[in-house]
Amino acid sequence: MINTRNEALRTLGLTTNAKESDIKAAYKSLVKIYHPDTGNQNVSVYQRITEAYEFLCNDTKGYNISNQRIVGNSAVRHGNNSDYATWEKKVRKHQEEKNREFEKKVEEYSKQKKKQDEEYKKAMDAIHAIRAAQAIEAMIKANGIKKDGK
Repeated sequence: MINTRNEALRTLGLTTNAKESDIKAAYKSLVKIYHPDTGNQNVSVYQRITEAYEFLCNDTKGYNISNQRIVGNSAVRHGNNSDYATWEKKVRKHQEEKNREFEKKVEEYSKQKKKQDEEYKKAMDAIHAIRAAQAIEAMIKANGIKKDGK
């Protein structure tokens, strides 16, 4: 069982002045090597690495890694659940706005498509009427009938 920060850092192969990013990187690289799914038969090493990382995540000296959210290129700490709830509420509100905008665009597209379909139908009807008139005119000329009906 790991009892001190130094012991946990040594388990991960780090020095006492290791930063959060160093801890995460060391943990990830060791897990890739010692995870049981990789074919490693020594499960106790994996458990020890995980225990050390969890100890460091829960360390009360201001090195709390588990409450960290990455935003852009910087880390934003959420000190308590109310901060997280506020953040979550903002995210939900933003997502709802995006959904409304999307629905509005879909509705506008549907109206535009319907209008185009109606205009296309009118144009095709006009084309058919012109062709019918041309066919009638050709038949009249072929039969030798004059426009005045004689």
